[in-house]
Amino acid sequence: TAFFKANKALATRICDRANELKELKNEFNQNKKVLKELGSPTRKNLLPAKFSGANKCKPNERECFSVEGESAGGSAKFARDANYQEVYPLKGKILNVMKAKEGAAFDSEEVMNLLKVIGYDPKQKSPLDHLRIGKFVLLSDADADGKHINSLLLTLIAKYLPGMFERSLVYIVDAPEYVTTIKGKFYGADSKAELAKAVPKGERLKEITHLKGWGECSPTMLRYFAFDPTSRKLWCVKKVEKAEGREFALLMSDDVSYRKKLLGL
Repeated sequence: TAFFKANKALATRICDRANELKELKNEFNQNKKVLKELGSPTRKNLLPAKFSGANKCKPNERECFSVEGESAGGSAKFARDANYQEVYPLKGKILNVMKAKEGAAFDSEEVMNLLKVIGYDPKQKSPLDHLRIGKFVLLSDADADGKHINSLLLTLIAKYLPGMFERSLVYIVDAPEYVTTIKGKFYGADSKAELAKAVPKGERLKEITHLKGWGECSPTMLRYFAFDPTSRKLWCVKKVEKAEGREFALLMSDDVSYRKKLLGL
């Protein structure tokens, strides 16, 4: 006691080192859990029960859509092409893995399920070469909650599989908030004013539907906007360059100073 009172700086360094070792031990134990769950030949094939898979195609041809909730999942099951398109209904907003400690992230059932659906196998020398999908498509609602869910999903990929961005494997459906039907064809936009410009000249907007969520959408409409390659619009999410100063760690961490700077606060 007398020694540490006389050498407080050393005592602080020893305590800090002990805490660091404790964190490393916890991380090591969690990584073992991930290997057990995702790297085992028997467990990695056990996909979530609510997942609607597609087994009639090659992995690089497979598209996996993440949707908000069981309601949207039901519509998506009927809208998809079951030969190569898969649907995974999220329970809600997943864990922000940039804020959470490693242990919390790997204890999250939703995080583990998403990694299984993507086909992340930590035992592979190059996990990106062994994914079970060729496209991961974010099909969230067009509102603020949907954009938040997209941010959380992108954060998960940025932390554990950032190479998916470099290989153009991640997409977001350009989800319209307002839709209408004219002569059997669908039109969509982010506002009523934009929708009026989107329809053919001379046509009047008789019925406008405000899509509060994809669960309210008919399978036919959902197929047009999200699943049919000839009519949908997808945004491909590319790598965020560090030079731009907008890394996921800054955007999604506990430190709010960077977000305040972006907002001019």
